[in-house]
Amino acid sequence: MFIRIRAAQAAAMTVTVGATCLALPAGAAHAATTCSTGVWVASYYANTTFKGTPKKTTCDTSINENYGTGDPTGVTLPKDNFGVRWNLTRDFGSGGPFTFTAAARDGIRVHLDGTRKIDLWKDVTTTRTKTLNLTIPKGKHTLRVDYAAFKGSANVKFTYTPRTTASVDKTKPLAPTGLKAVYSTGTYKATLAWARNPEADLAGYRVYRRTGSGAWTRISGTAAVTRTSYTDAPAPTGDAYTYAVTAVDKAGNASGRSAGATVTSADRTGPAAPGSFTAASGATGNTLRWTASPGATRYEIQRAILPGTAFTTAATTGATTYEDTSAVLEQPYAYRVRALDAAGNASAFTASAEATRDSTAPPVPTGLTVAAETTDGVSLTWTGGGGDTAGYRVYRASSANGARTLIGSPERAAYADLTGDPGRPYWYQVAAVDAAGNESARTTAVSAAQTAGPDDAPAAPTITSYFQGTTLTMIFQTDGYVPADHYVVYRSRTTPVRPEGGAELVAGSSGLQLILTGVTDRDYHYAVVAVSRAGATSGYSADHLPVWQPATLRTTEVYETSQGDGTATLRWGVGVGEPGLTVDGYRVYRSTSPGVTKETATQVAFLPGGDDQFTDTGLSNGVTYYYAVSVVYNQGESGLSPEVALTPHS
Repeated sequence: MFIRIRAAQAAAMTVTVGATCLALPAGAAHAATTCSTGVWVASYYANTTFKGTPKKTTCDTSINENYGTGDPTGVTLPKDNFGVRWNLTRDFGSGGPFTFTAAARDGIRVHLDGTRKIDLWKDVTTTRTKTLNLTIPKGKHTLRVDYAAFKGSANVKFTYTPRTTASVDKTKPLAPTGLKAVYSTGTYKATLAWARNPEADLAGYRVYRRTGSGAWTRISGTAAVTRTSYTDAPAPTGDAYTYAVTAVDKAGNASGRSAGATVTSADRTGPAAPGSFTAASGATGNTLRWTASPGATRYEIQRAILPGTAFTTAATTGATTYEDTSAVLEQPYAYRVRALDAAGNASAFTASAEATRDSTAPPVPTGLTVAAETTDGVSLTWTGGGGDTAGYRVYRASSANGARTLIGSPERAAYADLTGDPGRPYWYQVAAVDAAGNESARTTAVSAAQTAGPDDAPAAPTITSYFQGTTLTMIFQTDGYVPADHYVVYRSRTTPVRPEGGAELVAGSSGLQLILTGVTDRDYHYAVVAVSRAGATSGYSADHLPVWQPATLRTTEVYETSQGDGTATLRWGVGVGEPGLTVDGYRVYRSTSPGVTKETATQVAFLPGGDDQFTDTGLSNGVTYYYAVSVVYNQGESGLSPEVALTPHS
């Protein structure tokens, strides 16, 4: 602040107020003056029109002067009719609401970016004050204050103050810029630094951190950080930590986050200890197992001879199982495991587990008997093997000398086999096993079968059949262990032969053979279902098309073939039958797989009885086709000729 004194006293004085600037003696030529950011450049004129070269230019941290009835200190001006112009250019950040307050005796004018906002330009004898609320846009702006001391006492004051009431200020600060983070492997700390925000109402900063792509967490506490630096100590886990900073103003508005800065901490943290650690005695060695530890690259196995010796490292492995084959037989050991990560950090050890290598099998069980044969299965009992028996193994075979299959491992001397086919006999044996996995010899085999229940069905039957004149003979066979009480026969002109597809019920048979007479239509397909005594039904047989097979009827024979470009030609001998039979024609069947049958092959031609050859066209060169021919007599169709294989070629 300048105190007004007589001009003669101040003629040779230079005063710098609140900022760095270049100040000249009174009367010296004007020179450029540079002031710090946010500091006013003050220029003094010997007039109130601000014409000509200023008598002095200096820096002011504020505008708050009382000149009395003299001129400003440090510059020679007339005691009346002099002027002072203050200029300030600064970055207002995101801008926002401000209050301009001007007080002067005499004249004062306030400009924002060249636009006049306050005008009290008059010679007065008392101080006048004016307050103005306005919003300053974001970015850089220039303030200019012109003051005129006309006559008599002179004083001037101007302030621009952000309005920080939350109900008024809704403008968020700009996000901080220039964030950098440096990590020290000596202190395990991250040091952050960023550029200061230009907002006039800034309250401070908030610091955030996240691990990898996780959620952001504020780490700077509830109070705003007033510095532009921060030190953090992230966990030394070897993870990447990303930092960001927000600015917060006095109204509580917070900016968006700054660009992130990432550091990777030193890895000094071991993984979690392995889980579910067990040790099992074995014949060839003791087997250790555990569950994996996240982040572990290998595991250290330690063992101690019991009783009372210290643990020593026995091995390291990248797997989660280990067999200690170097363990001495019948010697008890204690084991423990810990996880190691890629940096060599170790977890805690697991709790210890004990095991003893054992190669001696337990005694053979005795007294294996069949306790029950029911519709649910076969129940077996026996007397335990004794010794160090830990459990049993039950084996089953489909015949007295058949291969044995392990079907169960009970811990007590009893077992129920619920997996056999009803009615089928099986042969069973049992062996004892100890904790080390040593298995005894097996017991003598006993035979038993699960009783067939009311819901157990026979196996699906197979059919063979043939026509002799108008008589159709069908023979059934089932290979299952549940006997069939009778059979139900269905027929249909299309396949599959199913009642839901329109197939009709032909007949039922209580035996393994069904004879139907007066059958003149030979184009039906047949299917059969076997029914147990309790009424349980099997699945359907394969669809079947009967063939003509009188004793003296012969199939034809293909005696000449040739193949060409996309073609195959076959010739056959004319079928010869018994007296009274005539040949109505021939059917040619084709398949791309060997084993031609009427059910699986495609009929590609029907030729009149006088023809004896056929050429198949439109075939793919290089593909082998299989053909067979049947004779259609006036009383039915014969079986197929022996098949022939033809491969078209260009």
